[in-house]
Amino acid sequence: MMKSKAYYFTKKGLVLLIMLAVICSAGCSSSSRGDLKKIYDEYEGNTLLIGGWVTPRGEFVKTAEEAEARYKELADAGINMMYTFDDTDDPDRLKRVMDAAEKSGIKLVVHLDLNNFNHSLDIVNMTKDHPAVIGYILKDEPPASLFPGLLALRKKVYDIVGDDKIIMINLLPNYASDAQLGVVPKDGKTSYQIYVEQSMKIVNPTLLCTDYYMFRAGKDGDPGVLAGYYRNMFDLRDAANEYEVDLWGFLQNSGWAGMREPNKAELRFSAHVNLAFGVKCLAYFLCWNPHADSIKGDGRYDPTSMISYDGKITDNYYKVQAINKELHAMKGVYLDYKHKGIIMYEKTPFVKSTIPEENLLESFNELVSLDAARNTLVGCFEKEGKTGLYVVNCDYSDNGVNTVKLKLNDKHTYRIWSKDGLIAQKKSDTVSLKLIPGEGVFVQIID
Repeated sequence: MMKSKAYYFTKKGLVLLIMLAVICSAGCSSSSRGDLKKIYDEYEGNTLLIGGWVTPRGEFVKTAEEAEARYKELADAGINMMYTFDDTDDPDRLKRVMDAAEKSGIKLVVHLDLNNFNHSLDIVNMTKDHPAVIGYILKDEPPASLFPGLLALRKKVYDIVGDDKIIMINLLPNYASDAQLGVVPKDGKTSYQIYVEQSMKIVNPTLLCTDYYMFRAGKDGDPGVLAGYYRNMFDLRDAANEYEVDLWGFLQNSGWAGMREPNKAELRFSAHVNLAFGVKCLAYFLCWNPHADSIKGDGRYDPTSMISYDGKITDNYYKVQAINKELHAMKGVYLDYKHKGIIMYEKTPFVKSTIPEENLLESFNELVSLDAARNTLVGCFEKEGKTGLYVVNCDYSDNGVNTVKLKLNDKHTYRIWSKDGLIAQKKSDTVSLKLIPGEGVFVQIID
């Protein structure tokens, strides 16, 4: 059938209207795609440290070439920092590891031995001038009874390296028992608050760090575990603010007895929620599997990992690689902001009800209120009088897409940084977001 001229004009008009709608859906007053790319390309952000625990096993780094290949493998997954494991047992191996790490752009935090002061100090003297080494970890998950000994070691290390290197310990999480922590509650403070306080007063590390693993075997317990995680982070954040140190943390990419291996959305969520609390470095547990029993699959201790005990890349590696690509796309724009607080939005308050009210904000600077389809957390930041908002979709279920609206006190120019880089620059009194399961974005208010 012949079409009239009116039909063709109408069709052309509809096409133009659709094109206009698409453009305006990205923001009629927003910067063009080319402008955004120029800003993104020219932006000199900070590099987020994304680390791993454990380093490649000794038998796979016997030569410089083998070490370089294995550390490039880590770098290709988006890893740029590693905690050494048993590398310090062999000085020649440690030298190969340091050189390979430097070649792949990976920084090292060298593990020392509290029970062998002389060896530890020899290692510090051997490594202190290597460009790959940024610091030393004195102990993983020490009870409070070890704090005096750790202070003695810290002093000896500091005498050698001064303020040029990180000197840290990795603390137990708050689900450790009083017996494990080595303290009891008193003076209105929890055991964990006292444990953290003593670590800072006695050991005086360069930063605060813990490894809280939130993905238990059964998902029904997730809300309770998440509530415990938030309380853990508030205690660490309060101590970090008091002692003016940075926060570091760990991500669970592994599954083992009683714990499930997180899927991509769960891993994405755990990364972004840490960053929304102001964490400056994330490290995966587990990178290279050091347990011979793991290849038996007998369930005794059978953790999953990025790379297996026998050196094979696993599906877990590619999952971590994908999440790291998303994280690095944000160019660490939030890292030089100071963390000021947390806003929690829950459709049916449960986790929020377990957090003391004094720990939570209801609004922040230009942000008057927020509305969302699903549970949402907002980390509130400042830099030189400018506001930053780290918005996290706390729903990591398969159908957990979240729409969020941030209501501002007036029209402001803002930028949105996401897994796709810089995706918007607009001026409005409302910031509208659509977040996939577990996703986080950083909103810069720039005027």
